[in-house]
Amino acid sequence: GLEGMEEKERAGINKMMGNEKGGESMKTGSGNIRNNKLKNNHPTVKPIKLFEYLIKLVTREGQVILDPFIGSGTTIIAAHNTGRKCVGIEKEGEYLEIAKRRVTHWKSQPKQMEMRVWC
Repeated sequence: GLEGMEEKERAGINKMMGNEKGGESMKTGSGNIRNNKLKNNHPTVKPIKLFEYLIKLVTREGQVILDPFIGSGTTIIAAHNTGRKCVGIEKEGEYLEIAKRRVTHWKSQPKQMEMRVWC
C-alpha cells in the first residue's frame, strides 16, 4: 500500500540507537543495516498480530480505542480486525500519510475490514 512513496532512511533510528551524528550505519543482531531506505520509514512500526492480541486482552468487541500517536496505523488496522472502533491522532504529516496508505491498502484486501478515514 505504500507504492509511490519516496524511500527514506528510517526516521531517527541512528539517533535512537545512540549515533546522533549519523556516522557508521547501525546494524541489527542479524547484520541488517538499520538505515536502509524504506517506504515506511516510521521508527517504531509494530506487528498487527501483536496489537490484535493486546487489544483482545484489554477490550471487548464494539469498544472504542484511542491511540493518541497513530504512527503508521497499526492500531487502526488491529482494532478493526478485532471488531473494535479506533480514534487516532497524529501530528506528523508524513506518518499520517503512511497510516492512511496502510489503512487504505488493508481495506482493499478481501474481508479485512470496513472503515472510513477522515483527514
